[in-house]
Amino acid sequence: MHHKTKITSWLTGLDIIRTYRREWFGSDFVAGLSIAAVALPIGIAYSAYTLKLLRAELAEQEIVLGIARARGLFRMMLDRSGLAESIGSQNLFHTVHAGAESFLRDGSQPATR
Repeated sequence: MHHKTKITSWLTGLDIIRTYRREWFGSDFVAGLSIAAVALPIGIAYSAYTLKLLRAELAEQEIVLGIARARGLFRMMLDRSGLAESIGSQNLFHTVHAGAESFLRDGSQPATR
């Protein structure tokens, strides 16, 4: 019988690694891809929905939501989900510095980059 060490009692997956068989890898890899194919779009959709709700609540209180580092894949997701349009492109910044500078320069309303 295997005695659990202190680390394996906290990281239970370590016990599984010791007895893992290479022939399981192909099936496990496909299962992981299948889960990712379902879970990632759901997570992105939920995040987009939650951010839309937050933006609406902030707008009711006349608080402007700005997002920094909105570039690359993140910006593409903002565009595809409709969040970029909802937040307003004038409130999306490539860097934290650009966003902070805009808010400081123009008060409560950020300017176009």
